[in-house]
Amino acid sequence: MYKAANRIAAGQDSLFKIPVKKQREFLEKIKEPGDLIERSYNQYLCQRWLKSKFVNILTDIGSMLLLFYYFNKKGEQIPSSDHSKAVYLGMGAARDIIPEELEKAYGSILNLSKVGECLNKSDKEIIKKLLQRYPLSFEFTLKCLIKVRMYRWTINKYSPDAIIVSGEYSYTSSFLTYYCRKNGIKHINIMHGEKLYYIRDSFFEFDKCYIWDSFYMDLFKRLRAAPGQFTVAVPPALILKGSYAKKHDYTYYLGGEKREALVRIQELLIRLKAMGYRVAVRPHPRYSEMALIDKLFRGKVNIEDPYKIQIKESILSTENVISLYSTVINQAVCSGVHAVIDDVSDVGRYKLLYELEYRFLIDKNTLLVSQIIECEK
Repeated sequence: MYKAANRIAAGQDSLFKIPVKKQREFLEKIKEPGDLIERSYNQYLCQRWLKSKFVNILTDIGSMLLLFYYFNKKGEQIPSSDHSKAVYLGMGAARDIIPEELEKAYGSILNLSKVGECLNKSDKEIIKKLLQRYPLSFEFTLKCLIKVRMYRWTINKYSPDAIIVSGEYSYTSSFLTYYCRKNGIKHINIMHGEKLYYIRDSFFEFDKCYIWDSFYMDLFKRLRAAPGQFTVAVPPALILKGSYAKKHDYTYYLGGEKREALVRIQELLIRLKAMGYRVAVRPHPRYSEMALIDKLFRGKVNIEDPYKIQIKESILSTENVISLYSTVINQAVCSGVHAVIDDVSDVGRYKLLYELEYRFLIDKNTLLVSQIIECEK
């Protein structure tokens, strides 16, 4: 039931469907938080508002049932381990997302792909007080409980000085900062993915939060994240280095586009090809519907295999990166490759990106697809 609610919520695509004006109005109605726990709860209220009542009801029912289970579930046996100065709960994320400044501060950072879970008596008291404070917010308490179980296991096994995450989008983040401080541990966040004006990412607070550019500091402050936590540090994942032959003039980087948008992207690439350019399309390894892409693009333009060609090689072997909204644009800009925003294949979403304060539209230094087409007329 809980997983079903999350799938339904993901399908609602609230990022592009809920106007920024309404998001801002709701954000302004929430009072200033008095402590870290209230910060988390305020972020929870924002995320709850983004979802439908049906999803919230379904989630509450599932959470109420799971809360008792996880509170009483026995913890795992934890084998002894050496002390680690810092652990990154990357859960499969590549190590190159960690800024070099953070690596230097803590030396070798242990990147964990999975963790166990357990709970001690003091943790249970914290959860009881949380439930007393917000007695009907079952989802909120459940997620905090699950995270505490993961953090407790990590603390018991590695005795870290710092726990590092990429979790500003999680409403448990400020609560977990409170939890880490009670255990004498620093709670550090590293940015991992492009950010827009989206109240999902509101109110959060860490001991330190590494961001890719000062633009995001201003954006997060408008989303009422705690000031004073931000440090600008561009990770190796964004600054791509290497020498590759330029195989394409334009490579289009897909996300999870539906058929209608894909048809227009196909038309755009065929048009660029007719102008004499070498063009390619790169599906997203997780979000793209591969069968549909093969049907639409096969024999018309080159389809780059995301499983055989790494993103680094792909970006550095094209003259221009094209996308509507993707971290790939950021990687291209940081790596000296021309970035082009697609303003013709999905005009509605392109206009919304202005409202959502997309960095590479706001700074107006990025080329648009329409400008390329106009130049050829």
